[in-house]
Amino acid sequence: MNSKSLDFNHLRLEPLVNHIKKHEPKYLILALFIPVMILLSLTLKPIMTLQLGQTIQLQTLPVDPTDLFRGDYIDLFYDMTQVDLKETPVEGLPSDYTPETLRGQEIYGILAPVEGGQTYEVSHYTMQPPLDPLYLKGQIRYAYLNGNSTQKDQLILNIDFGIDRYFIEENSGAQLDSASRLGKVLVTLKVYKGFGIVTDLDIQK
Repeated sequence: MNSKSLDFNHLRLEPLVNHIKKHEPKYLILALFIPVMILLSLTLKPIMTLQLGQTIQLQTLPVDPTDLFRGDYIDLFYDMTQVDLKETPVEGLPSDYTPETLRGQEIYGILAPVEGGQTYEVSHYTMQPPLDPLYLKGQIRYAYLNGNSTQKDQLILNIDFGIDRYFIEENSGAQLDSASRLGKVLVTLKVYKGFGIVTDLDIQK
């Protein structure tokens, strides 16, 4: 009975094996093509952003003494990455939200020019994909209660917009580090469909 079963399996698999052997070159090409397409898809959004994105400038935030310079890149801090729900409402928040359920959720910051200046800032936040043409798509890293409050409208959101790091030229880190501590760095950004790429840093006098 076992031998018959083995023979039956062999007969079922043989056509498949022969088919694979016959078309082996095609499958090999396909196996090589798939990883290449995955890599190309990862670079498509940055390329589109650099080519078609709108150029804006953002003001960095002064920070307490910390190690901003990491050798080949510098950390950047923005006011828009910290959202106090008591002072800044977020559109589309579910009524039953908690710090745990908000963690990892997508959030959108609508960008608008600062009055009387050349920089931009987030005018308001929403949990729904916006119709506005100029916005940044981010992710809530974590949420925590402000002070000793137990009210969920006292939550503070920490948001990652993917623009908090910039790779710099050799021997330029110390100067940028000092300026960043004082919030005297203007970040030039390309923005396209919610995706942002830092293209340059300017130190303010």
